[in-house]
Amino acid sequence: MQPDLKKLLAADEQARALVERAQEDARSLVSEAEARVLAMREELDEEIARIRQAAQEEISGQAEARAAEILASADRYVQGLRERQQARREAAVALLAARVLAG
Repeated sequence: MQPDLKKLLAADEQARALVERAQEDARSLVSEAEARVLAMREELDEEIARIRQAAQEEISGQAEARAAEILASADRYVQGLRERQQARREAAVALLAARVLAG
């Protein structure tokens, strides 16, 4: 029986060693997976930041272009008002001159 007991104890020791190696391998795999997840999260955060920046730049560019259009339109409107005001002044001066000369 002694040899059988030694065989059992040796087998048990081997099984324990295998379990320990399996646990170490599992811890190593979990650690690698966590590192990969962290790296992927960092890459995604960077990609999100790039996309957000690009979107903000596009929106800002569109807003600036629209503001420039509005400003140009307002400038044209003001210029039109000035031209009409000048034309009315000239007409008023001409009418006043005609009345003075006629009168």
